[in-house]
Amino acid sequence: MFLGTRLRGYLIGYDITDDKVRARIHRRVKRYSATYQLSVYELELNEAELGELLAFVVEIIDEQCDSFFVLKLHPATDAYHEGNAVVFPTQAIMVIS
Repeated sequence: MFLGTRLRGYLIGYDITDDKVRARIHRRVKRYSATYQLSVYELELNEAELGELLAFVVEIIDEQCDSFFVLKLHPATDAYHEGNAVVFPTQAIMVIS
């Protein structure tokens, strides 16, 4: 396996004020997501995909009033989940920014 191709679990969330920007971010994040709510997504990405997503977000958000966060999920822990949405088998949280 090549360096950077290994998939890792991430929890992504955002609060974007502009409807058009929020829609663009929503469409981009959905490309990688198996599960999502309105602005919280669980994704499996490799390093290149994460970098591409973050570069896209940085270009279009207004850093004065918008927020976008990425939480790295640790594969060795279990998650508590209620409801019928699909959950990836990765869960503990470590903040990366």
